[in-house]
Formats: sequence, C-alpha cells, structure tokens
Amino acid sequence: METAYSTISGGTDNFVVGYAGNVGGGEDNTAYGAYSSVTGGDTNRAMGARSGIGGGSLNYAYGFGSTVVGGSANEVYSYRGIIAGGGKNKIFSSATYATIAGGYLNSAYGTESYVAGSSGVASYANSAAFAFNGATKCFTKKVNSVNFCTVNKGLYHNGVRLTALDETNYVLENKFNVLKGGQFNTVSGSYSTVYGGRANYGNAKFASVMGGFKNRVFSNYGTILSGFMNQVSGRFGTVLGGSRNYARGRYSVAAGFKANAYGDYSMTLGYSGEQCDNDNNHTMAICAESLSLNGNDVGQTLEYMDTRALAEEGAGGGDLDMLAADWNRAAVKVEEHGKLIAEHQKRNEAQDQFHVQQEKAMAEVQQLLALAQGLSTAAA
Repeated sequence: METAYSTISGGTDNFVVGYAGNVGGGEDNTAYGAYSSVTGGDTNRAMGARSGIGGGSLNYAYGFGSTVVGGSANEVYSYRGIIAGGGKNKIFSSATYATIAGGYLNSAYGTESYVAGSSGVASYANSAAFAFNGATKCFTKKVNSVNFCTVNKGLYHNGVRLTALDETNYVLENKFNVLKGGQFNTVSGSYSTVYGGRANYGNAKFASVMGGFKNRVFSNYGTILSGFMNQVSGRFGTVLGGSRNYARGRYSVAAGFKANAYGDYSMTLGYSGEQCDNDNNHTMAICAESLSLNGNDVGQTLEYMDTRALAEEGAGGGDLDMLAADWNRAAVKVEEHGKLIAEHQKRNEAQDQFHVQQEKAMAEVQQLLALAQGLSTAAA
C-alpha cells in the first residue's frame, strides 16, 4: 500500500497504487487506478480510475469506471464497460458502455453493445449478439440490431420453435413481404411471399412462389406453385408446375415442359417433350402425342369427325358407303378398347385372388409356427 487513503484488507502479495484504492483480499491483486478496487481472487488488475474487479483470476479493468465481476482472463478497455463473468472475453476501447454478460471468447466493439454466449462479436453500436451455435463466430449485422445464432432449428419462443432463415436468403421486410425458408431466395417486391425452395425470386406486388428451384415472378399477382426455371411476367399469371414454362399473358396459365402462354386469358399445357407455344388470346393449347378422355382417344375421335365431314362434303351428303366404312372403323376401335379394358380387369381380379391366397398361406404358416412353439415348450 503506497498511496493516501488506500486499503488492503487481507490476502497476500496485494498492492494498491492508485489514490484511495482498495484490495479486499486474495493473492497478487493490484489496484492501480484512483478509487479502483479489487475485492478478491488472484492476479487481477484494476488499472483504470474508478475501475473494479470483483474476483476471479487474471482479469483486467483498464477503462475509466470499467468493471469485471469475475471469471478468468477477461479484459475491459472501454469507458464504463462491464464483463459479468466467463473467460477470455474482451471489451475494446471503442465499446463505451458495452456489456458482456458472460460466456467464452466474446468481443464487443460497438458502443452500448451487448454479447452473451460463446464467440459472439458485437461489431456495431447498439447491437447485440446471442451466440449459442458452438465455436462458430456470431456477428451483429448492423447498428440497432440483434442477432441470435443457434444450431439449425435451435431457436424457440415460449417452447415453440421459430423458423430460422438461412443467411443466404434476402427479404425486403419493410414492404410486408414473407420468406419462410430455403436458400438463396429473394423477396424484394411488396406483400409478396416465397415459402421455400432454392434460388427463387419474387419482385412484384402480391407475388407468390411456393417452392422449387430458380423460379421467377416479375408481375403483380403472379404465382408459381413449384418446379424448375419457370417464369411469370404477365399480371395474374400462373405456372402450375413443371420445367421452363412461361406465363407471359395477363391471366395466363402454363404447366408441363416448355409451355409458353403468350396470349391474354390463355392456357398452355406442354406434354410433348418439345416447346409448346400459344400466342392467341382467349385460347387453350395442349401439346401431347395423345389425349384421352374416359379411356377414349380424343385425337382419334376428332380425326374421325374430320374425315366424316370431308366425306360428306365430297359426296354432297350422299356417299353412304364411305360413311358406313368410317362408322365400322370407329366401332372396331371401340371394341378393341373394350377388350383391353376387360383384360386389365381380369388381370386385376387375378392379382386380387393371388393376394388372398398368399394371406391364407401366411396365416397357416403362423398357426403351424405357434403349434410347434407350444410342442417345444411342453417337451421342455
């Protein structure tokens, strides 16, 4: 004890250098600053004026009015910064009035910032980092922000798990947009929604992308349910699903593969494996090798009707032989379809009977096994 009004209450190898300093006890503690205090512990240093250390080991309080309550190897360099405990935490000189609640390897750089957990970094003023994701660094993102870092699906509120967004997603939140999950998704319009998927994009008013990969909505009220590389650029347009479909007209609908609905109030269904375009308004286009309705080939029926119309036109309504031949061909096709349906029904019935026989056989085997187990138990 070397200065006026200084006090060492106990312990060993303790020193007071600052004016009116105090060491309550412990070992190898030093109060350097004026009005500084070390209550106990060992190898603690209260360097700044009016700084204080409650206890622990190897703690340093350099800033004016700085405080280390306890723990080990904690350091406060800022004006009135405080570390409540833990180990190897540090408040830098730029972080005036900053607080580290405890934990391990946390750092505070911003004024009036707050850190808790492990490996948290408060880089900005009035920011907070709650680092609970292991050894990975948890950084605050901007001024006046809070960042919660947990393992995947590790954030709860009143026992209810909150959905955690991957950091690759972007949502313009002040425009009342919603982004629920996935990766690399973007919502930059207003009142728009991307529910999930990967690399989906909504940049319009009231746009929606339910999921999928690389889907884009550029028009107001546009919707894509799912799929791959689909696009809506017409107002109120919809892509039901599939790949590389485009709803470009207003109130247009596209689905399948490479279906392009260019016209307003148009619908395009692409199921031919090739590009399917519809340029006309108020129309519906279907690209497919065949189209069946209730088991009947609609294309063949339409072909028959065209043939009949041509025959009537060529014969002036009197070529009954050609008409009869057409009717006979149609009747033969209908009969062939009926035979195919009957064969499928027979196969289904045979499969059902086979399953019934299998179940009976399994039941008999189980009965035999049970009988054999009973005999072996009786013999024992």
